[in-house]
Amino acid sequence: TSKYSYTAKYKKTVLMPVGFDTETLKDLPNLPRAGRSILVIGRISPSKNIHLIVEALIKLQESGISFTADFYGHTSPENLVYRENLISRARDLGLAKIINFYPGVPNTETRLLYAAHEIVINASPSGMLDKTIFSAMGRGCLVLVSNRDLAGQIPNQFLFTENNSEDLASALLTVLNLSDIEKNDYRGTFQKFVLDHHSLSSLANKLISNMNLRI
Repeated sequence: TSKYSYTAKYKKTVLMPVGFDTETLKDLPNLPRAGRSILVIGRISPSKNIHLIVEALIKLQESGISFTADFYGHTSPENLVYRENLISRARDLGLAKIINFYPGVPNTETRLLYAAHEIVINASPSGMLDKTIFSAMGRGCLVLVSNRDLAGQIPNQFLFTENNSEDLASALLTVLNLSDIEKNDYRGTFQKFVLDHHSLSSLANKLISNMNLRI
């Protein structure tokens, strides 16, 4: 799926849409989105750059910017210390009520999290094109990413430089300050992007097309 994946170097590699099940959009709960609410969903591990997101949030809070941030994700045994260090850092800075860490939830429940939050952040490196990015977009969230696969495909305001917490903080501030009308317009842009380019039907059509070419 990602042109930055290690498998993309092979000549026979064909880049494919993610294959988001757009039928699931029909059961989006009608929940109020908390204003200035941020969601991070996925494994709590260094490979997902969760520490970078926490540092960006700390920078914003120190600048007097209001928000709430919820992290949902499982942690493997070897990363438990990493998770505890993140929680301790937020707590030591008096942010325990602003930055919250929760266990992972089943896929059947993630729709509730997307519906209740305004912004989703994904700091996974290029080559790791998480499906949660497209789930969040399809469910009406404003999504900030550093993945270069999405450069030129989504509005620049929602892209930040990889491994750069200051750039993430700057991008997040811009999104937080959007008007309600602008936020709704961008939600429509993201949903259209997923429907047009990363739906299951898009994946099926490309698979069929490539299979026909090889016959």
